[in-house]
Amino acid sequence: MGNFSTYKIVLTFYALIILQKFTCHCKPQYTGTLCNEPVDACKQRIQHPYLMNGGLLAAGDRACNVNEEGNLCYSFISNEGDVYYKCKCDGRKWGPDPKLPYDNCLKRRSQCDSIVCIHGKCVANEHGAQVSKSYLLIR
Repeated sequence: MGNFSTYKIVLTFYALIILQKFTCHCKPQYTGTLCNEPVDACKQRIQHPYLMNGGLLAAGDRACNVNEEGNLCYSFISNEGDVYYKCKCDGRKWGPDPKLPYDNCLKRRSQCDSIVCIHGKCVANEHGAQVSKSYLLIR
């Protein structure tokens, strides 16, 4: 019984050494020790052509701001094998920040984004509700 335990430990040790003697270099759309896991651009950082020096972009879930209710991230693999994500912003509270060169839901929206004040300027309060500038001047 004691010999069996020793044999099992030694066998496990040798198996670990054998497994560590190879390295897989994965195609861009796969990851993992054996390159058998598809890359999920929503969960993993990906290279993005808009970042300097081929830099890495935060995972799509972060750029799409999925922690906010209604925002979603979808991961895709193009016909050329490129991995990318697309955001679906909830549209009410969050929208894309046009200052950023990648798909995102990082701009907090206010009601003023969809309101046109005829005789004044829409100003959002800290809660995102609109207040007409002309109303503020009268007050």
